[in-house]
Amino acid sequence: MSGSSANLRELVSALSDCLPANWRRDAQAEERFVQVARKDAEGFAFARAADANIPATGLLLMLDDGRAHVPNIVPQQSGEISIDQYNSILVEFSDLLRPLLTQRPALTLDMTDEQVGITEWVSPDAAELLRRFSVLANMSTGSSHPSDFARWVSFIIRTHKEGSKLYPDDLGQWLVEALEWPPEKADKLSLEYEFAIKLLDAYDQDPN
Repeated sequence: MSGSSANLRELVSALSDCLPANWRRDAQAEERFVQVARKDAEGFAFARAADANIPATGLLLMLDDGRAHVPNIVPQQSGEISIDQYNSILVEFSDLLRPLLTQRPALTLDMTDEQVGITEWVSPDAAELLRRFSVLANMSTGSSHPSDFARWVSFIIRTHKEGSKLYPDDLGQWLVEALEWPPEKADKLSLEYEFAIKLLDAYDQDPN
C-alpha cells in the first residue's frame, strides 16, 4: 500500500477496529518487534486463527517511507506453511483492507500481478542471475553453501550496480510465488538482500 504515513497509520487503526472473528491485532508480537527492530521501524502485527486448511499464523505489516507492506507471514507454532497457504492469507488480508481503501482514495493497494515478471524491477541479466541461483541452490539451506552464496551475491551486486528499485518484500514475494521457495527461506533471503544493498550503498557514499 502507498500513501502518507499518517493515512497509513489511520488505516491500520480502522482495520484493527473491524477485524472479523478469526483475525486480531497481536499486541505481544508488536512488543517483540519493537525489541528487535531498528528504532525508526514501524510494524503492526496481526494474528489469524487456525481453520481446517491453515494453521494459526502471524502477519506483520511494516510501514516504511509512505509504503506499507507485508514482509512475512509465519505459523504461530513450530513448522511451516505452504506457498498456497501463504498466498491465501495474503489475499485474505488484502480483502480485509479493500472496503476501507474505497473510503480512503489517498491510499492505494498494490498487489503483485502474477503475470508481471521480475524484470518489472531488475534487468533481464539480473533476473537470469536470480533464476540461476534459485535453480541451483539447495532451498533447505538458502545461500549458506559457498557456491550458492557466490551466485546469490552476483545477483545482489548486479541489482546494486543497476540502481534497481527492487524492494526486499517484492523479492521475497517473487521467490515464494514464482520460484517456489518456502516462505521462511524467502524471508531470510529478502533480509539478506536488504542488508547487502544498504551496506553497498553505504560503501559507495563513504568518502574514505
